Amino acid sequence: MDREERKRLEMERLERQRQRQRATSQAASSASEPAPTLAPDPAPTPSTPRLAVAKRRRSASPSPTRNEASTPKRRREGEPTAPTREVVVIDSSTDESDVEDVEPPVSTRAERAAPAPPSAPPRASTPVAAAGSQAAAMPSAGSSVQDAAVKYLDGRFMLTTVGQHTQGRLRFTDLIDKKHMQAAILSSYVWEDEWLWPLLPPNIRLCLIVNKDSPPRVPADRAAQTRVCVPTMAGFGVMHVKLCLFVYRTFVRMVVASANLISYDWTGMENICFVQDFPKRAPTTAAAGTTPTPPPLSEWFTSLSSILGDLQVPESVYRFLQGYDASKWHGEFIFSRHGSFAGRYGGHALAHAVAKFVPDKATRRAWSTVPLLVDCVGSSLGKMDQAFVDQMRTWLRGSLRVDKDRLPDADNTRVLFPTKESVVKSVYGEPGGGSIWLKREMWEGAGYPKHFLHTLQSKCTGYLMHCKIICARVIQTVGGPSAAGAATDGDSDAAPPIPIHGIYYAGSHNFTKAAWGTSSKVGKIRSYNYELGVVFPITTASEIGTTFPIPFSTPTEYRPGVDEPWY
Repeated sequence: MDREERKRLEMERLERQRQRQRATSQAASSASEPAPTLAPDPAPTPSTPRLAVAKRRRSASPSPTRNEASTPKRRREGEPTAPTREVVVIDSSTDESDVEDVEPPVSTRAERAAPAPPSAPPRASTPVAAAGSQAAAMPSAGSSVQDAAVKYLDGRFMLTTVGQHTQGRLRFTDLIDKKHMQAAILSSYVWEDEWLWPLLPPNIRLCLIVNKDSPPRVPADRAAQTRVCVPTMAGFGVMHVKLCLFVYRTFVRMVVASANLISYDWTGMENICFVQDFPKRAPTTAAAGTTPTPPPLSEWFTSLSSILGDLQVPESVYRFLQGYDASKWHGEFIFSRHGSFAGRYGGHALAHAVAKFVPDKATRRAWSTVPLLVDCVGSSLGKMDQAFVDQMRTWLRGSLRVDKDRLPDADNTRVLFPTKESVVKSVYGEPGGGSIWLKREMWEGAGYPKHFLHTLQSKCTGYLMHCKIICARVIQTVGGPSAAGAATDGDSDAAPPIPIHGIYYAGSHNFTKAAWGTSSKVGKIRSYNYELGVVFPITTASEIGTTFPIPFSTPTEYRPGVDEPWY
């Protein structure tokens, strides 16, 4: 079957899908019971489906006013028309460098369907008003005798399927057992309704944590069982957390991901997830006539409940999570919160996590001086500067205060970002790069540290990446420090061995100030986004590329005058 025939069949499939959706909507609206008013479907378009996230205009001219569409990119013959986007207008009282490193805005997203063949990229989803129903506490009542299988008891990082690359990778359907699921807590920056709802059981209770500008459309038959939570937002920033908690009868499955709840992120663009199953605790027993003593709250529950509370999820919704066994949880949550706060948020949370991985004072001193190779992978970049890079290097040492004199000169920090050429030559071409984000004015601005930029190429040739990863590992040098042996320290003849080989983070944080935050002199950290990820210690070099995935080919430094980032 040639390309044109595949394209024609895809168009017919999408048209049938739209017709079914309109018919369902009309049937629901004519029912006798009142239902929440849902936004109408967008008018069907005869053109080739468009990608969800449109790109910024490539010129460095001043930003147009809101609702003014950007100029489409030049396209090759036979390519679909590049989508347009609404430009975010920055308040003059806000520092643009802090807010222009969020994900692409969602205000002009079109419908998105599953990825089509390379000649017809996937569709995007249109944000509509979410139903505001107040569902009861979870999990839902009633359960079957049998249950879904526990598959991820020890927790593991997994890459998503992309194209023909499926072996050892994760599909969204691998996480779901429709027959046995009882409830779910879901969070996403953007949603694809027509893809997501058919994958979930029809009668489960749902709690949806949404970005204020891109809520999903909740079907009328789900509205009574659904609670929608919108985290507090004052000014610019986004709710960028990608979290799924699937509740089964005997366990809860947690997924912390870089992928949104849209088909393209799970099939057409490479993403990373951390997945772990937490079984229910056995009932507590006590002697006759006495009251059972409840088990102590796990650190996993304490941290996760605090995060859900900050995301405006009521305690009645997440309280049940305290009844699960988290003895096999060995990571740390990294959560960023919109605003300025003292406490363990963003980069400060990362520093505290590293300090826990290297708790002994002597070994921490050795860790603070050992040279590190730090790879920072993301799909969005902001107004990066040397100070932010040094701050990240400091957090990865388990410290909050930057001391440039103590940071090893031998450190090698690489910020991985795709070039224009790699996007143009990818399977979906330029439209496939819609969620890859860098403002041209920032790149061309004075003082931008371009020497940190390195190429980003997925090992799945031809596919783009949406992963957010920070991998810091010890640089092995002849006669120098190592994680397994003696790490030399100028203050001692024989410093203790460093107990870890590196640090591995994955989640929703891009390598930006808006995501990780900036420290203040009064011990607070200021972030613009809500973000969530997990971090683990790398204990041996053999875990790199196995336990801790390295999905990209060996990066090379951008060549001045040759390599241009994708914006």
